[in-house]
Amino acid sequence: AADGCNTCTCGKDGSISCTEKACSKVCGGNSPTPNKCAADEYCNYPISAICGFADATGICTKKGGPNCPAIYKPVCGCDNKTYSSPCHASASGMSVQYEGECKTAGTCKGPDGKTYKAGDSFPAGDGCNTCGCRKDGSVVCTQIACTKNCTAPDGRVYKDGTTFQQGCSRGKCSNGKIAWSADTSCPAPICGTRGGISCALSEFCKFPKGQCGRLDKGGTCAPLNKNGICPTNIQPVCGCDGKTYNNECEAV
Repeated sequence: AADGCNTCTCGKDGSISCTEKACSKVCGGNSPTPNKCAADEYCNYPISAICGFADATGICTKKGGPNCPAIYKPVCGCDNKTYSSPCHASASGMSVQYEGECKTAGTCKGPDGKTYKAGDSFPAGDGCNTCGCRKDGSVVCTQIACTKNCTAPDGRVYKDGTTFQQGCSRGKCSNGKIAWSADTSCPAPICGTRGGISCALSEFCKFPKGQCGRLDKGGTCAPLNKNGICPTNIQPVCGCDGKTYNNECEAV
């Protein structure tokens, strides 16, 4: 549905029915039209969202307080300030980064073996998720379900295990990678026509008998008879150069 949280179903009679759940107002992320929370709300990111890291989203939430309980259960806010409790952080319109007092900037070890500073982001190592280094030295990563699809050179996306054709090559998507093989049934490139290919020095453009490139009819590149050894039988043929050859081998 257009509200981003309900689902609609098209009936056989053409009617549309939708669920009618109360939608939470999503905020943050990288949407071209991000939601703005009301004046008495703030964008509350769950701890797993790492304060909106990697385009993570939060929920517009009413600010807490003003009468928070007089308990000391410190949390570190996304502004790197320590608050006496989650309620005090909420009253200030601040999401919680992690439980406990804010610590001095630490370092994290990434899956690639490199050391990262607090606030740095780095690949999770699974090919699709991203991790962030917290000030307390802990690592939190996004938890996107990784797909093993493949993207072909023409931009088309193929599912894992799919075999597909591109030009005269056949590709197979396997675990996110494409294995290519030549398609033997693919016709050979055309030579001897306008826009046709040029044969190599070791080849000649072989036309079908009786054509010789007339009416822009193409041929295919074939290897020259370099050794010059041909049978001695006389079965004369007329070459496309207007000369008579003892047999087809001598013409080649």
